Amino acid sequence: MNADILLDAFGLIDDRFIIPDEKPRVISWRRSLTVLAAAVLMAAMCVGTVMAVSEDFRSFVFSIFRIETPEQPPADEETHPTEAGLHKMDIVNIDGEVNAWYFSSGGYVMACQGGFYTSQWSENGTAPADPAFWEITYDGAREVKNTRVDFPFTHSGKTFRILFDYAILNGNLSIRVWPERLNENPVGNGWNLETIGNRTDAALLTVPVLSNNDYTHDLFLLDLDTLEVTELITDTIQRGVAADGYRVSEDLRYSIVTGTDLQADKYGIWLYDLQTQSMTSLPEASAADARFLDHNTVLFRQYLDQNHFNMVFLHIPTGTKTVLLENVSSGEYRAIRSHRADGRHCLLFREDGSVGLMDFRTKEILKLTGLSAENLTCDESPDGSHIMLGDKDNDGYTSLGILDPETGLLKLLEREVSGSESFGGWLDNDTLVITAHDTPDSDLHFTPGDGYYVYVYRFCE
Repeated sequence: MNADILLDAFGLIDDRFIIPDEKPRVISWRRSLTVLAAAVLMAAMCVGTVMAVSEDFRSFVFSIFRIETPEQPPADEETHPTEAGLHKMDIVNIDGEVNAWYFSSGGYVMACQGGFYTSQWSENGTAPADPAFWEITYDGAREVKNTRVDFPFTHSGKTFRILFDYAILNGNLSIRVWPERLNENPVGNGWNLETIGNRTDAALLTVPVLSNNDYTHDLFLLDLDTLEVTELITDTIQRGVAADGYRVSEDLRYSIVTGTDLQADKYGIWLYDLQTQSMTSLPEASAADARFLDHNTVLFRQYLDQNHFNMVFLHIPTGTKTVLLENVSSGEYRAIRSHRADGRHCLLFREDGSVGLMDFRTKEILKLTGLSAENLTCDESPDGSHIMLGDKDNDGYTSLGILDPETGLLKLLEREVSGSESFGGWLDNDTLVITAHDTPDSDLHFTPGDGYYVYVYRFCE
């Protein structure tokens, strides 16, 4: 069960929420873990071939490094705790290639950048009395000092109770928000708070505004020390746009705005320049996957018909648009997710059955020879430097690994499925989280008191 599913169980996930651009992050305990590593295995298996695409694409050779010892997570429904927090079950090193931490919990657990947030199960989405943040350490987990913020914020005639917990985990700002009365009005009460790249002093706040029966969302900068709130974007409704989402460049210069053109009654996408306070429509862009590749470049999908599209670069300062992929069919393309948004890579499925991994930033393609596409699942690390690849059946991950696109090497761990498993996210660019619970149902939900397990995997360099 991943963080999105857990939040969805509380009614706290909304696709309107802002998704800021990310910078690379490295957690501080990386160096201390190197003492766990044994001898590095030398053999590589399943060497693939190189896909020739054009002169713009650099050639790669894909290889799979299969870790010899399969993993058996220690889930045991007879011994799981009833208390919240992270309760250590075991720590193992697998063939000097993977360090694994196993935890259980009787409460709510959310993986976040740098660590975890835990609490007792909340009733009706109210903020818990026992929030805790945790960093993973050499010998288990360490609770980190957290701060609860609770203040009223009045905007456009409505007062919101801004209530959230935050902490600095291995240099990363982690936030858990607690909006009130979402069950009464999930849009009208659905304010949200998001981090800004690697900044730890401020966050982005969005609040809903009702205007003539249409909800728009305004964007603010919140200083975490002073709780001063500064307006960033508050005029979309005056421009005839009911904004429902923002993706913000890390330097706070530009924002991608998604929402409804009220005059045309059509969903669309706009580019907002926060310096000049100008907003420009991108009528050919699909709002579903538009994102920043860097401070000055937007990547978006331009549909040619219902099933075919181009992938297009927009260089913002010059307005230059460049077609990266032309006339791609929906069946040939799969976006790779990163932090609930599309990332910097995609998968391309060819007629010959091959699968290619494309890096949008470099235009390079790596042909993934030797992997079955049928149950292939993937996710992108925070800075886009690594890709999680796994084979997932109805219950969980029979294999799990991290691919380094720069070297073409995939380290792959074979696993015994431990229950109803879901991908829980990344703690850093080398560390994955799998969550499991021992009484699965068709919705991947569970009730308080069921056995809940957290497995952390750090793949050694």
